[in-house]
Amino acid sequence: GFQVLVARATMALANLKGREENDNTLIVAKAEVLETMVLCLDSAVESLQGEKRMYGGVIWTVSMVLYPVYQLSIADVHKPDLVLSGVVTPLLKLVCWWGEGQDTQDLEWALLTLQQLAFDVTCRNEIAAMVFHPEECDNDGLCPVDSLSRLQAIAELDPPSMLGRTRDTGGSLGQLVKNILGRLDEADMEEQYLLMDEQSKSQWVMISYNWDVQQQAKALADLLQAEGIPVWMDILDGCMQGDTLEAMADAVGKAGVVLILVTLKYKESANCRREASYAHDLKKPIVPIILESNYKADGSWGWLGLIIAGKLYYNLTGEKWQDHFQELLRAPEIASIPRKTYKRASTDLELDGSQRRRSLLPSSQSTGDRAGLMIDKGNSSPRRGMHTGSTSVVASSHPTSTTPRRSASQEMYPGSLP
Repeated sequence: GFQVLVARATMALANLKGREENDNTLIVAKAEVLETMVLCLDSAVESLQGEKRMYGGVIWTVSMVLYPVYQLSIADVHKPDLVLSGVVTPLLKLVCWWGEGQDTQDLEWALLTLQQLAFDVTCRNEIAAMVFHPEECDNDGLCPVDSLSRLQAIAELDPPSMLGRTRDTGGSLGQLVKNILGRLDEADMEEQYLLMDEQSKSQWVMISYNWDVQQQAKALADLLQAEGIPVWMDILDGCMQGDTLEAMADAVGKAGVVLILVTLKYKESANCRREASYAHDLKKPIVPIILESNYKADGSWGWLGLIIAGKLYYNLTGEKWQDHFQELLRAPEIASIPRKTYKRASTDLELDGSQRRRSLLPSSQSTGDRAGLMIDKGNSSPRRGMHTGSTSVVASSHPTSTTPRRSASQEMYPGSLP
């Protein structure tokens, strides 16, 4: 009836604005509306097992409901209410009922939604209880009892991604599952960190970034290495070895400081959030590097805003980016990292007065993903006293990884509302 109509309207809005946490655009769905959406999703999931079921006079498909639910799960304000509305049960049903050789699209959205929900501690505990201890769940026996074994089987089978949304895991659904299980049981990673000696906890500067600014991240890594500063970045030779989750935990655990390259894509990325949250949990020094020219410290940054709140940041988007980079080198967190000698490549680019770059982003580079990455001539005053120094060389000891970008149309889930 009426609740179904409201739920359909909420789904339509969620497709467009569900992930945003700006007060002006935030969708705060009422609990009863979320409950109706979950009932629609459960009806669609149950229909996969046999006769098509109707709810509210509509035969729902998974694609109609799951993408809006995923969009809502990105914003922290919705996570607890979604879990309280029972969304975990149909998500785990999708996981348990998926079979080898079947389409992975709905499975991937279910996994991505579980990953987002698990960033809330209360939600993580609820999901962990349903996965690791289904016999103790108090939901009238609806909790799938084989969730853990099915997740482990998917991790082992490692089916390919159909959506291109798991780019940070190399398009691997198996690694996505491992990330989820790791998030549900992060106590092991933190325990291993506590066993490290103090010297091992400050080996390098870790660059945490989203792939929309990979070229800028690589340029920053080259500049730091040119100053003798050890850098961990996933595309650098020798950094990503073995399991992705373990490599991330090792990278953060052994970092003397974590540089977070602040973009909206970073804030919306589950994998970026894992890195930043883990660094925050380990009380690692975190230095925000602003790569959004229109950055404002307001509520629209959600969880990321909480992590970087009150921290000194460095804006590398404007004409004075080189001055700000020099200030970054003077930061106590960077100065404390033991220096090494790096061989500078013969293709070093001199940034003298006539060739001075206007931003860390090469002037010939098309940004593609976000207009916010364009050069900003304002808002670039340094946050420390000015320090002059040389940033005249960009090291190029590692090949730049080339990753195809998705068009805006590929961001939307191909499902549609009835």
